[in-house]
Amino acid sequence: MATRLQYLDKFLSDVFYRDISEDFEHSVRSNYDILSKCKSLDAIHIATALDIGKKHSKSKICICSFDKNMLTIAKELGFETNRI
Repeated sequence: MATRLQYLDKFLSDVFYRDISEDFEHSVRSNYDILSKCKSLDAIHIATALDIGKKHSKSKICICSFDKNMLTIAKELGFETNRI
């Protein structure tokens, strides 16, 4: 039987960690008009997804949130969304 730590390790293996770099700044700058319509941390999460979407298929990225506005903006940018 798997322990909780094993489940957590599996979950975290699917999580992307990104440095805030020039590529990230470019994602923010090039999408500023739409990202400025949401809260700061939501904008950072969406910009990170945009940055990751350059290297991996956007269709494999799902934005999950309680925030309806964030989900609306993510959907406008072509992401699959899921309201939790």
